[in-house]
Amino acid sequence: MKGQNKNNSGSGSRRNRVRIIAGRWRGRWVEFIDAPGLRPTPDRVRETLFNWLQRDIPGQKVLDLFAGSGVLGLEALSRGAATAVFVDCERRNLEQITQHAKKFGAENFEIIHDDALLWLGQMNCGGEFAGVFVDPPFALNLWAQVQCALLKPGVLQAKAWVYMEMPANQRVPDFSENFSIWRSLRAGEVQVFLLRKLEQQTNQQMSELLSEVPGS
Repeated sequence: MKGQNKNNSGSGSRRNRVRIIAGRWRGRWVEFIDAPGLRPTPDRVRETLFNWLQRDIPGQKVLDLFAGSGVLGLEALSRGAATAVFVDCERRNLEQITQHAKKFGAENFEIIHDDALLWLGQMNCGGEFAGVFVDPPFALNLWAQVQCALLKPGVLQAKAWVYMEMPANQRVPDFSENFSIWRSLRAGEVQVFLLRKLEQQTNQQMSELLSEVPGS
């Protein structure tokens, strides 16, 4: 859904908004800016994703990378996530997300204005995220880099899940060394994967992976 930039149409038009599907904010509208490459995750895909995650969202801390409209993180909060962190390099996206979160009455969210990969490379945390939404601008082809960056020690909990969305014609990165494919779906022009983190990597494997991460 993501926005380090992704739909087009006039600001405030019906095409520039999506609806929260379920939870305490069910039916509320999320508007997003008119920006190149900004394309929120389709409703059908979002509904399927959160059906998959219905037992994995409540009470957990989630990360919405390349947040764009923020609808994935907001949907997670609507369905009971303890906290959502939104990261995006476009300030206007983050301003919109903040406005919606406050309008909905959310208090348990954090906004980070930064390049997603650089932020992951520089962050210092202790295994905090139970799940991560990854839907970068398709043209940047960042899926393999993000996969490596998420494996930095302290980013993911031991059995964390990772959602990845990419074009239907995109060559799928090799997840097998780091994640298992838990669920997958192809819908129209997109394909999506829900991954589970595998057991902890060896020190040598981690060094090789982190050498590919900007800022690490």
